[in-house]
Amino acid sequence: MVMSMVVVLLLAWKWFGSLRIAFLTMLVIGKIWAGTLWAFGIDRPLFRILIHNKVKGTTSAITLTADQFVFLSFLTAFVVTLVWPYISPHVPEPIRRIQVLERGD
Repeated sequence: MVMSMVVVLLLAWKWFGSLRIAFLTMLVIGKIWAGTLWAFGIDRPLFRILIHNKVKGTTSAITLTADQFVFLSFLTAFVVTLVWPYISPHVPEPIRRIQVLERGD
């Protein structure tokens, strides 16, 4: 999956000419792929979250699978990349001073 996402990123970058749009495209395609794999059951459980209610004496379990984890991480990266132009002016001055971030103004 990592290699195919790199190929998608490179092709989208060549197609659109913008790294940001190519990255967003790669994340959307990765989310679609992870969702499709999860829908068809091609998945492995990562861990279970057990919630125990001491008062009622009941226990509930939530299983987080690999495809769900990939989907959530792609979704988080997509949202951060999408709102980055609004976040970047609030980045602390020491980080901007070393020119880690460049603005295309």
